[in-house]
Amino acid sequence: MRELEHTLLRAALRASGGRGRETIIIDVEHLGLEAPLPAALTADPPLPTHATLRDAVDDFTRRMISTVVTECGDNWAEAARRLGLQRGNLHRLATRLGLRTH
Repeated sequence: MRELEHTLLRAALRASGGRGRETIIIDVEHLGLEAPLPAALTADPPLPTHATLRDAVDDFTRRMISTVVTECGDNWAEAARRLGLQRGNLHRLATRLGLRTH
């Protein structure tokens, strides 16, 4: 979770471009990911209406992990590399989010 928070913080800093405290929008290019995001994750999903920010982040994280693991043929080590995480951290995060880690 800490790595995701750091990624989002860096993306927010890139997106702000030194504009101070005005509202910003984080786009895919601000994330600085080595591998492109799967197409299913680049579409603008509807915003949740009754969820906390943590619930929304967990939902996005859950979908992203599931998508990348599937694209990697259930190879969790490869999925961790694509997500920029250590394999152990990915397994712990997936367990916390209720995803099966085999």
